[in-house]
Amino acid sequence: GQEFAVLSALTLGYKAEIDTETRRRYSQTGAMHILAVSGLHVGVIFMILNYVFAFMNKKKHLFFLKSIIIIFFLWFFALIAGLAPSVCRAALMFSLILIASIIQRKTSTYNIIATSIFMLLTIEPNFLYDVGFQLSYSAVVSIIMFQPKIYKIFEFKNKIIDKIWALISVSIAAQVGTMPLGFYYFHQFPNYFFITNIFAVPLATLILYVAVILLGISWVPYISTFFALGLKYIVKLLNTLIWLVDSIPFATTKNIFLNFPQIVLMYIFILSLFWW
Repeated sequence: GQEFAVLSALTLGYKAEIDTETRRRYSQTGAMHILAVSGLHVGVIFMILNYVFAFMNKKKHLFFLKSIIIIFFLWFFALIAGLAPSVCRAALMFSLILIASIIQRKTSTYNIIATSIFMLLTIEPNFLYDVGFQLSYSAVVSIIMFQPKIYKIFEFKNKIIDKIWALISVSIAAQVGTMPLGFYYFHQFPNYFFITNIFAVPLATLILYVAVILLGISWVPYISTFFALGLKYIVKLLNTLIWLVDSIPFATTKNIFLNFPQIVLMYIFILSLFWW
């Protein structure tokens, strides 16, 4: 049912099963990025592969082989996910980081972003007009620029509260960069995005880990059924919480219409704020 629809979108970007109401609720609560296969998904796969092949770090030739294997699997996943611009962005950035590690070069995050943009637009210039491409890069650049500054505003000694604040700071930073594009393309703003991402991002990450395990053991009877049921109820919990946030009054500000010059001015203001 609806759990399968959300899971298939979350893991492989297959959205055909999602009904209009579910799509609307995820969009209005600021959780639509979870259903779009993106950097979060590629990052989880990267971490799993990095952990599995950690024994290959000891020798140079084994580390080289490990990096090649990880790059292969990242692009294999990108292919399965339909080579969406956001997935290609994440896969290419991780690939560049691994290549830099192989040749023992220091990496600059901004250089990696710029190189990945150049390479992707060289291969497919029409990506420039893709909303997913624009949102993906504006989010990642904004997170790199603003998240450390926002995170430093408050300091918490309690580790759990600190982790929650770290999640909120990432959400705010991403929203700063994507807000003008959200106004331009979708004419709305999710007012409670920071609440949504406190539970949505950890649950989505957990779902991805369990889904990978389920794919690996799907041929094992009983155990695979146990993991499948667990996965179903985690997705059900995610859907329920999204529904609850959407039911809060004034969850979304709608009918925001801005033209292109106004969007450009908003980005100039955001850059000025960063420099200030």
